Amino acid sequence: MSQSYSYVTNDDGTKGQPPDILRAAEFGDFNEGMAALRANPSCIEETDYHTGMNAIQISLLQGQESFVRFLLSNTKISVLYKDKLDRDALDHAIVSLCCSDETMLLVNERWYEQKRVEYVRKNVAQFPRNPSD
Repeated sequence: MSQSYSYVTNDDGTKGQPPDILRAAEFGDFNEGMAALRANPSCIEETDYHTGMNAIQISLLQGQESFVRFLLSNTKISVLYKDKLDRDALDHAIVSLCCSDETMLLVNERWYEQKRVEYVRKNVAQFPRNPSD
């Protein structure tokens, strides 16, 4: 007798498991994603133990474009974060065959925005605020 597994989607944490942002990203489950963020806003920084991917990377890999747009619109998820294979969200968007131009543009805009901030943080410390310093 083979054992079958069924994944519970639309799980807001009331079906026996706490809400999980990574599971929500995999299945594009907005209810579970919102419940996970409400319960623990820092869950957006969680990564998969095996792959090292964060929620946006997982949703891009799974073709969950609506969930990608949800994450970009409602969270400050890092698109610069690199998984265990040294790929960031933009890398995943580029190789995703089911990623629309609109989603690619949104990921690309967030990527450049976060890169600019990273560059400024890194380089501002090198220059004194006061020319006389």
